[in-house]
Amino acid sequence: MLTVYLCVGTLLVLAVLRAPLSRLATLRIRHVWLLWAALADQILVISVVPDADATALAVAHIASYVMAGAWVIANRHLPGVLLIGFGGGLNGLTISLNGGTLPASESALRAVGRATETGDFTNSGVLADPKLPWLGDVFATPAWLPGNNVFSVGDVVIWVGIVLFLWRTCKSAVRPLPRHADRPPAGYERRHGARGRTANRPAFRAVGTTGIA
Repeated sequence: MLTVYLCVGTLLVLAVLRAPLSRLATLRIRHVWLLWAALADQILVISVVPDADATALAVAHIASYVMAGAWVIANRHLPGVLLIGFGGGLNGLTISLNGGTLPASESALRAVGRATETGDFTNSGVLADPKLPWLGDVFATPAWLPGNNVFSVGDVVIWVGIVLFLWRTCKSAVRPLPRHADRPPAGYERRHGARGRTANRPAFRAVGTTGIA
């Protein structure tokens, strides 16, 4: 839920700044099906069949991070994606070392009103002997926030990557050709990309590092 809040908040700020949000529609994102498959996997594990075989659920949970990692590799040229991948990697590593469960602190779980003890498989919970516990769900959102939940350091890194992705994609600067130049300097077109003509001279618009064609 906090991810949704951050995305909506970032887009609202960009809209107020009159950033071209339409640039999001021009992105060429590769293998989106990997993200949908990873999301469906986690929904299945967490909400649909949480009482199934614990080993199978743990393997499926880890597999969702493998699919998400493959998507990151395929789209590493997009701004913020490597940061998103790093945050997901922190969560994935911790989950793998803890048998498919992300360790959580009792205080964080109590703060959001969740049970601290369970005999069933859980994607996030208190463990007797957790590995890398400081990378688990040790933070809690404010009680007044709708959909409050626990979150980890990896989640924070992912959110920073998402905000960077939205900001860099929609706020790439426009850099026209200098007035005194009849042609762009060496390397200008490669860096900024040629787009259209103005006053019978080429005008060049930067696309930054978004990978936008």
